[in-house]
Amino acid sequence: HEPRWSDLTTADGPELIVAATAHTSRRTFCGLPAYGFTFRPGAVALHDRTDGTGAVVSMAAYPRGSWWDGYPRGWLVSRSMALSGAAIASAMGRQALGTTNSLLAALDLRLGAWVPNPRHAHWFVEPSTSPRVHLGYLWKELVGSYHPDRDAFVYVADGGHRENLGLVELLREHPSTVLCVDASGAAPGSFTTLDEAIQLASVELGITIEIDLAPLHPAAGPPAACVAVGTVHYPDRMGGGTAHLVYGRAQVDATAPPELVAYAATDPSFPDYSTLDQFLTDTEHVQLVALGQHLAARMVGSFPGATP
Repeated sequence: HEPRWSDLTTADGPELIVAATAHTSRRTFCGLPAYGFTFRPGAVALHDRTDGTGAVVSMAAYPRGSWWDGYPRGWLVSRSMALSGAAIASAMGRQALGTTNSLLAALDLRLGAWVPNPRHAHWFVEPSTSPRVHLGYLWKELVGSYHPDRDAFVYVADGGHRENLGLVELLREHPSTVLCVDASGAAPGSFTTLDEAIQLASVELGITIEIDLAPLHPAAGPPAACVAVGTVHYPDRMGGGTAHLVYGRAQVDATAPPELVAYAATDPSFPDYSTLDQFLTDTEHVQLVALGQHLAARMVGSFPGATP
């Protein structure tokens, strides 16, 4: 009874785009052994070109089969979401572990999956002759051999193996207003995740971003703010123009409610709990929700004339 992507084609509200990573064996134009791979109601895309000619296949035409064939009978939204969060995998892009990746494959400690390659979707048209996932693909994982340019299947895993905010995939849409929430858990005063996204957007899309993060740096006490506003500059090949960027960092700032500030003082780990901790207490969960509500209100309030 879970929703398929096709169920969302006529849904009201914002379009859902799930950003994952397609792995390669060599460093690409973005300097990483990884390409962007997105699922959306209307299409599946492998962003392996810088000229806008990435491989795009309509969701209706994207290959279906069985798990024995190596891919699902139908593309559920939850399956795509699970792939986009497959942090432990035999290929990890920006977080590659060298030979340890082979060990993860050998021990079957891998959450990624081989999915049909959008660039070669025509190979799957005839079911009787369409490619199958075989033991050779396990060998590819063991030796780190990934070739999206010629393989029938691509190894897809966590979007964070490439860019942890999903900002680059959002900027492909050329929006006029961009809301970016950073809950990556980087150390206070460190904006590595945002910096990586800005660099990737520049190299891959030719986009430049100007933003002043000084108010978000911690001082003696909580930082002055949790939101910064910047400007996105699109290149001519994307149509030019600018966009309003609102960046929200999940941190307790000087404008937070007193009870949230008091709780943060008693829990040094808050809100940057490790993703390895899958057993948050009710109190920790409630405080995270309160922080999210505060951050959302501050982001909305950054617009001129807005009422949080």
